[in-house]
Parts: sequence; C-alpha cells; structure tokens
Amino acid sequence: GTLGGEKFRRFNGLSRLAATAEAEYQYRASSEFDEPTLGAFARLSAEGFESELRDGYRLSVGLSYRQPLTDRINVFAALSHNQRHASSRVFSTRDNSIRGNIDYTLSDTEIIYLGAEYRKGDIVSTGRASLENVTVADVLVQDDAYPGGQFFSYRFRGSTVLLTAGYNLALGPRDSIDFSWRHIRSTPGLRPSWVTSPRSYTANQLSAVYLMRF
Repeated sequence: GTLGGEKFRRFNGLSRLAATAEAEYQYRASSEFDEPTLGAFARLSAEGFESELRDGYRLSVGLSYRQPLTDRINVFAALSHNQRHASSRVFSTRDNSIRGNIDYTLSDTEIIYLGAEYRKGDIVSTGRASLENVTVADVLVQDDAYPGGQFFSYRFRGSTVLLTAGYNLALGPRDSIDFSWRHIRSTPGLRPSWVTSPRSYTANQLSAVYLMRF
C-alpha cells in the first residue's frame, strides 16, 4: 500500500491526500533469466481533496508483462481499465489504457526510465466558460477549487498520450526520491467545425516525489 499527498499554494482546492491498496497475481513459466513474468492486478485508491467535488475513489484492473532484456535493462507493459467515482459527475470517469516502460539500472541505487501511455475514454478539463467547451462536454460544473467562480470543469470523450522520462534514487531499502518530466497531450473526440483554437491540449510537468513502501 501507499500513502501520499499534494499541497498547492495558489489553488488549495486541488490539495489532496490519497491511500492506495494493490493486489497482483504473477506467473512465470520457468526460472530462466529471460523468462517473462505475466500478471493480473487490481488497485483501489481513496482520495480526499480540499475541493468537495473531487472526493471519492479510483479503481484500476488489468494485465501486465515484465521482461528482463539484460542484467541492467527491463521492460514493462500493461493493459488496464480505469474508473474514478467522485462526488461530482464531472470527475467520475472511465477509460482504457495501454502503457509501456523501459528501465536502465545505473547502479545499485540509481535507475533511469522512459515511459509511454495511451488512454481512450473520459477526459476532464478546466477553463473559463466558452461555447466550444459546452459543445464538446458531456457534463460540466462550476469548479470550487478556483476562487471567484469563473472556472468550470468539463468532462468529455477523447484520447490522451503521455510521455515520461525520469531518474530514481534509492535512499534506503524502503524509500527513494524520484525526479521526472512528463509531456501530456489530450485531444477531444468531438470538435465543432467552427472552432479555430488548437485541437489538442498540451502540458509539460516536472515532478520531485518522495516514495516509501510499508
């Protein structure tokens, strides 16, 4: 299991605490070094936000594949179905995803990694009220995480591509610190013919995270 949290200074409504429990069954046909490991997993997370609209839980189930290529290089792939159940319908979402990851071990305590993921299903976006957003949205709500009441969150169908590069440093047998860069591109499935804005929403994220197993 894991415990985690985020604290936002400017928009405190996005601050959250989360607890996650995960179970996985793994199968390996032999003890040969290059034998892949197949898995089936289920993950349940409970989330509490300063925003009342976002409180709820997430459920993910899927299949995984792990394969060592050398004593330093490992690959991972997973296919999953994901659901989020929140206080607001806008933040209650479903999607399917496929993702892959490759790790390279630099030393006993250092790993660098690259990852890619494709998601198809519900997307949530936040912005000012506009005819374009209302047209593509399945449901929308005034977002209580942002002061002034000028921002709305919209749920719509579409696809998302995520690319990740990172560095992980083990601090001990149970904890580590992780630095990563993530590129995210989300594209609505519906686009009105009269819209002139960019078709996709793009963001880049830099993260530093402390991780502990218990």
